[in-house]
Amino acid sequence: TNGGLNGLQRLNLDGSLDTSFVPPVLNSEGYLFSNIVIDAAGRILIGGAFSTVGGQPRPGIARLLANGTLDPAFVPNGMSNFTGAGPVRGIGIQTSGANAGKVVVAGTLLSDSGNVRRSMFRFNADGSLDSTFTLLTRATAFNSPRMLSILPDDRILVVSDTGLTTFNANGTVDTAYSQSTFSSAATFWLDALSDGRAYIPFASGATINGNAIAQQITRFYSDGTVDPTFAPGTFQREI
Repeated sequence: TNGGLNGLQRLNLDGSLDTSFVPPVLNSEGYLFSNIVIDAAGRILIGGAFSTVGGQPRPGIARLLANGTLDPAFVPNGMSNFTGAGPVRGIGIQTSGANAGKVVVAGTLLSDSGNVRRSMFRFNADGSLDSTFTLLTRATAFNSPRMLSILPDDRILVVSDTGLTTFNANGTVDTAYSQSTFSSAATFWLDALSDGRAYIPFASGATINGNAIAQQITRFYSDGTVDPTFAPGTFQREI
């Protein structure tokens, strides 16, 4: 990195470094991994594998103020600390009704205060664990969630190492969604449109429901089925 910069930085509109932004300081073994989410107030949600931010306890998720300093009003609890092997991989903010402003997180080795492995948690706006959200164990949902996207109706679209699943706003599985099954560790990212369609890049040689894919980016309809009309071609090399 030019000049020894690391961690999270902010750039001005012309691409120059915004020196007014204060990069968060994680514990020595910590790192950022998740997508970055900015809420309506300009506060910044970060996720990864870290236990402290600015010397304050934060178990893999934290909220920063617009200038990068730690937001003391968001203190996540009810989730165990963890390191290295199991980062928070996905963050989303719900927007509808009583759920507006609530924060959903997904990750690979998340566990509750009783050390039960979970797929997702939901926090209230102050970071307290939302007890109205269904906490699914790995066995009842999926193994390792990679990323999530909040749909306009507050359902939660989640891609894992083995499939694409939609959850209702309260965390229960959306049984009307046609869940696809992927070959193990085939994907790590997704992007969703407002109509519920999803784009997922796959690793070379991946399969969907046991069938080889023709291209490394696949589009799914809003019901979870593959869109066969989408044909972006094949990249020359997987990175």
